[in-house]
Amino acid sequence: MSSHSGDSFPGDEIPIARPILANGLTETCRDERYFEALFENAPDAVLVLDDTAHFVDANPAACRLVGLDRCELVGRGVTDTIETGTDFDSAWSKFRREGEYWGQRWLVRSDFARRLIEIRAKANVFPGQHLAVWRDVTDRYFLDSQLLQRERDEALARLAGGIAHDLTNLLNVIGGHTELIVRQITPGSELQKHGERILIATQDAAALTAQLSAFGRQQVLAPAVLDLSALVHSCSRALRSLVPEHVQLSLPERKISANICADRTLVAQVVFTLASAAVELLPDGGKLDVGVRQTTLKLALTRPGIRIPPGNYVVLEFRARASFNNGTNATQAFRPGRKDKVRNAPPAVTRTLIQNNGLLWVDDLAESTSLSVYYPATTERTLGMRNQDTGKQLGGTETVLVVEDDPALREATSEYLRGLGYRVLRAGNGEEALQTAASVAHVDALVADLRMPKMGGEELAERISVARPGIRIMFVSGNIDSEFVNRRSTQRTPALLPKPFELRVLASMLRDLLDGREQQLPPSPSLYSKAYKNI
Repeated sequence: MSSHSGDSFPGDEIPIARPILANGLTETCRDERYFEALFENAPDAVLVLDDTAHFVDANPAACRLVGLDRCELVGRGVTDTIETGTDFDSAWSKFRREGEYWGQRWLVRSDFARRLIEIRAKANVFPGQHLAVWRDVTDRYFLDSQLLQRERDEALARLAGGIAHDLTNLLNVIGGHTELIVRQITPGSELQKHGERILIATQDAAALTAQLSAFGRQQVLAPAVLDLSALVHSCSRALRSLVPEHVQLSLPERKISANICADRTLVAQVVFTLASAAVELLPDGGKLDVGVRQTTLKLALTRPGIRIPPGNYVVLEFRARASFNNGTNATQAFRPGRKDKVRNAPPAVTRTLIQNNGLLWVDDLAESTSLSVYYPATTERTLGMRNQDTGKQLGGTETVLVVEDDPALREATSEYLRGLGYRVLRAGNGEEALQTAASVAHVDALVADLRMPKMGGEELAERISVARPGIRIMFVSGNIDSEFVNRRSTQRTPALLPKPFELRVLASMLRDLLDGREQQLPPSPSLYSKAYKNI
């Protein structure tokens, strides 16, 4: 081991009398060689300090950690390399007094990069000299931080999903009873106009609730044809709330029909996540342009780690009209696979894009940065529920069992169907539904909430189908998991209507179900969406 004063360790006085070993080496010489081998080859940084907290010696690992040669490091003080803060003098005095120290501090390398180090120190290993071992725990620190953040995100997602579920039921009650009122009011009257305004407000609230619900979902729920331009338009109010005042937001006018095949809630999740990322590119203000366009790629777009093949695409673009002020390169910051969460695409977003065949492309220009998502365009038409059932007979005389644990929604649904001529039986849970079904001679259809206490809709459907094999089954739910959707894609399962729903839509799907027409899963978990109803 070498130092600034020679090859021998400073302050180490070697006794003249040394016991001679059989191999010809003195015991002290052997100990020196062992110590030197450990010192030079230790994977952790090993440093020797004097009483003034200056480095006397350092091993190669310490030099690599700090980013300096040994000759550059020796003679420097600890305060030159560690973010010590105001408590260093007291901490150093306590270390000298107690003889030991353990703790964590941030190291500032010669290239100004920060690394978190774990310090273990022993005082007076030699007279006036102290030994310190530094271990780089930065990766472990960030891994722990990511794990903690993931746990917080999961807890927040569960909370958001629960709140969205309750709000969905409330909106369904408000919208359902409002529909009942509007049906009984003279067309064109002032009261009807007031009722329509309530429905519009319910639509806006449902659109916001859908975004809250999307935050709590992690997998594809129901891929379907949707108008991307209409979706962005439906998110406009929430986007304006998301963008700070110092950023000017420009949203697209809904002029084009840009159809893609994807899950609505997951695409909305991408919209809000990339909008947040684009806002972070404008710390000092600027303009954020949001656009939806159609394009045809004759040649593939290629970049390390990503390739967008030729074809027809619908492009969702966020253009931040300002350059980076923090030295970050956007092309690197958003490249697929990076796990940095603040200015990079989170893994959940990358997974969501893959699930919907979307590809992220970033252009970092001199005065602007654009984040573009390419979705394969489709020529299929979107499902517009109001247009779909126009002129269709919705009523009937069949017996329908409505099972819903929310009394107000159960009442609204039952009253609406009864007004269309159906004979309606009601139940508040699965057990009550089985008793009600057993008390009558015939039940043509079951309309049941998928998630109920005591007995869920699927268990109820299985049990009631045994007793009544020909019964038609339809589920409604504000919380549809991916397992249920996967089962629907691989086997014949009951119809499903996501909440909040229009009573007219429910009646239309019920009529199709009773008439034996093929059922399709609506593309949106929120049919009270202004943009969706305008498709």
